[in-house]
Amino acid sequence: MKLRTTTAALSMILMASALAAPAHAARQTVFDDFRCTGPGSGLTTCISFVGTRNSYAAFARGAGYFGHVDLWGPGITFKQTGDENNPVIQGDGLGTGWLCAHGWAPVGSGHYVDMGFPCVFVP
Repeated sequence: MKLRTTTAALSMILMASALAAPAHAARQTVFDDFRCTGPGSGLTTCISFVGTRNSYAAFARGAGYFGHVDLWGPGITFKQTGDENNPVIQGDGLGTGWLCAHGWAPVGSGHYVDMGFPCVFVP
């Protein structure tokens, strides 16, 4: 269990480094897959995972906005961050299928605007 916790912590550090790097450099990380989408101007929601269908760690992050990120996928019950600057969420999964994140930014009166909806496939 300690190894899994250490691996998850190390993976979060690597993801933070990858998200701070240019997009072409981020694709050269140890992640098994990495995707970002968003409305532009540095406002993005990104998702990545490390591992296999037998056990993987998923990471999602919103960059450049205040809001929250939803995360779901194989073996991950729907998870959501609270509204915060550059929200980050992590989950451990099991299985094959689509792993997705959805970023949202509040625009007032309880309404939110889409800040990106990236998905990666866990083979």
